[in-house]
Amino acid sequence: ADTAASPEARVDAIALLALADAPAHRRVFESVITSSEPDAVQIAGVDAFRRLPADLVPAFLLARWPTLTAPVRSAAATVVLSRREGSEAMLDALQAGTVKVWMLNFAQKRSLIMHRDERIRARSRTVLEESPEARARIVARYAAALGGRGDAGRGAAVFTSNCSMCHQVDGKGGLEMGPDLSTVRHRPMPLILADILEPSRSIAQHYETYQVERAGGDPLIGVIGEQSPTSITFRQGAGQSVTVPRRDIRQMNVVPQSTMPEALDQQVTPEQMADLLAYLTTPPRPSTP
Repeated sequence: ADTAASPEARVDAIALLALADAPAHRRVFESVITSSEPDAVQIAGVDAFRRLPADLVPAFLLARWPTLTAPVRSAAATVVLSRREGSEAMLDALQAGTVKVWMLNFAQKRSLIMHRDERIRARSRTVLEESPEARARIVARYAAALGGRGDAGRGAAVFTSNCSMCHQVDGKGGLEMGPDLSTVRHRPMPLILADILEPSRSIAQHYETYQVERAGGDPLIGVIGEQSPTSITFRQGAGQSVTVPRRDIRQMNVVPQSTMPEALDQQVTPEQMADLLAYLTTPPRPSTP
């Protein structure tokens, strides 16, 4: 890939190489999956791995895993999990701790838990599903966040880093994947904390996740967005969406789990949680004329 060309042109060139003869250009794809390249170019290289033999994909992408930014990492996880060999390799990495559970999004975790292979499903439940006792201990550890000593200014930064990919506050500051969190401003802090740490206990209406079996193509998971008489658009986070013609929908079922990650305790400390709660419960400052 010509480094002098624009990122857009390089993305197109990588896609063409993958279509023409992916195995012959494997070294090109590998060479662009590096932190010195723009995310878009890296993601194009990752996507090209879909067309390589299954045994070549997981080892390389999982070896590069620690160097990947979140968008590239998400693309790599999707490619790795698209085949049985990759699902097994991902479970190995999760058990070894080289991949953390919170690094997989909801759809990726569901693809493991609902895998066609019964053995993979069983392993996935062991690795990904937390016992009620363990979850209760986590909630107890965060009880100190309820003391009201958080800083709303610091909490805004915590929100931006951990919540804005799915939520807004007062219609600003993030994506509209989940409900606007200004709606929780007057709720008691213990209830807000419980919803953050155990998001599947209560899912806001109109933000449920659906699993869709399509007549053509792989199953998909998403939140219903725009609808028309002939199609439904499913939002999948981070600006991603898929529009499915209604005639291609074989079956559509609501998923009883929230898309919000349950491993937030691995990313947010009790002190940061106190700041986040302060931010979510502090009324906005009136705008100056």
